[in-house]
Amino acid sequence: QGHIGYQAPGKIPVRAKGDDGSLPAPGWDSDYDWQGWIKQDELPWEYDPARGYIVTANQAVVDKDNYPYELTSDWGYGTRSERITDLIKSKIKGGGKI
Repeated sequence: QGHIGYQAPGKIPVRAKGDDGSLPAPGWDSDYDWQGWIKQDELPWEYDPARGYIVTANQAVVDKDNYPYELTSDWGYGTRSERITDLIKSKIKGGGKI
């Protein structure tokens, strides 16, 4: 049997505290300098979840209170991912496969 997984892609900077990247930062102020890059193995990921599927639809993929880096403050509201999840659950409940 195969595996499923999700890995957030990209090279994402470690921003200064309080800087979510949504606005320009004052380039002359070193308090706003990037501190490097988030390591690939520290980016959000999921592998073979017990529920048997992964849903991504621009919703938050980390708990901002527990994840050590600021990825963005511009996540989707989660309504699309909730709808997709509801459809998958109803399909599975009815004996269907996904």
